Amino acid sequence: MNRRATRWGIAFPCIAIALAVGAFLLVRNSPTLRHPFYTQFLPWAGSLLALLCFLVGHLSYPRIHNLKVFMAGYLLGLATLAYFVAYAPLPFFRHAAVHTGFRPALYLMILADLVGITLAPSFVKYQTTKIVTWTAAAAEVVVLLLAAATPLADGLVRLRFQAWLAPLLAAGVAALTVRYMRYEFHLGGLLAGSAIMYGFAWAFAWYADFARATEFAVEKLTFALAVAYFETGCIFHWFVRMEHRIAYDPLLHIYNRDYCMRILAEQSRLNASPPFTIAMVDIDHFKRVNDTYGHQAGDQVLYAVAQALSRAVVPAGTLCRYGGEELAVFFPQQDVHHVHGVMEQARLAIQRMEVATSRKRISVTVSCGISSRRESTQTLQQVLAAADRALYRAKQGGRNQVRTGSVRQSRKE
Repeated sequence: MNRRATRWGIAFPCIAIALAVGAFLLVRNSPTLRHPFYTQFLPWAGSLLALLCFLVGHLSYPRIHNLKVFMAGYLLGLATLAYFVAYAPLPFFRHAAVHTGFRPALYLMILADLVGITLAPSFVKYQTTKIVTWTAAAAEVVVLLLAAATPLADGLVRLRFQAWLAPLLAAGVAALTVRYMRYEFHLGGLLAGSAIMYGFAWAFAWYADFARATEFAVEKLTFALAVAYFETGCIFHWFVRMEHRIAYDPLLHIYNRDYCMRILAEQSRLNASPPFTIAMVDIDHFKRVNDTYGHQAGDQVLYAVAQALSRAVVPAGTLCRYGGEELAVFFPQQDVHHVHGVMEQARLAIQRMEVATSRKRISVTVSCGISSRRESTQTLQQVLAAADRALYRAKQGGRNQVRTGSVRQSRKE
């Protein structure tokens, strides 16, 4: 697959920083912190957004089947709701009182949640997803109740004034997402951005304490923005993940035939202007592999070849399954001579490869045909047909070789 589609998501931490700094500047320049926006709207909006976070997390599973998103929706929603109940209460919670150590306990809990979500496996059974998430949510409730109402939080009181912990812990969470979630369809960047926003909120709380402010308006606003940010990013992750699934071959882990047809119809994001080179690849004597070792071994061979080819051509080329054991590689802005060298290296790598199956180690070779779009009047279908003819000549000429052809030659044949 093209890793650009599955990237970490650098835009999300940048958006998080912009939102947090914007919240600080907005509150700092406000004429009064007793404005109804801070005293009435924010508590209601924040609480409703926290409840919506539960819904977003719960509805994510039927669409993307991801434990990380399911768990994040529940745990971040619960933590945000706890904050607004404790520090920006609705009218029926006016008399709620919490221990001084509750605030640092809440922040530590949120950042610990993000660490656990990052390290958790993405795809497990639905029953396991529910058990793990609801157990973690129940444990979070118990810890927050203890921190809110008992002297057990005395040891955390001093952390209120340790402002350096906020950026340090947020940076630690971001580093973990880079390490373990580099290709999770922007979800790593989203979780890193969430850690950054809660880290800013902790720093804002310290600033309010230091300035002896009676209102933590900037912290309230940052909490509300943080949960809205996560929900919006989560929905974006849904769409990216589902778009990928539509264009994804689950066996070979490359683009499928539907996406291949979109490229040929010039309906993809690839730049199809000349030069645009297409390589057609076919596994030599693949039917013999299936007949001799079985279809399961054949699938293993096909997967190994696709991955070896992917390592050789991505990101310069886009690899798709064209049909059966036939693969197509699209090279935007690459001429036929350059692509010939790339495909020759890929052919040699596959020739040296041995695929371990349950019965024995299997070696295979591939044949390849290449053609290039040199004029805008040539269609990609014509270029593909010329590459397919070159592939046929490679197989007729003894297999395990790369041949080139042109649209003009293919018309004469």
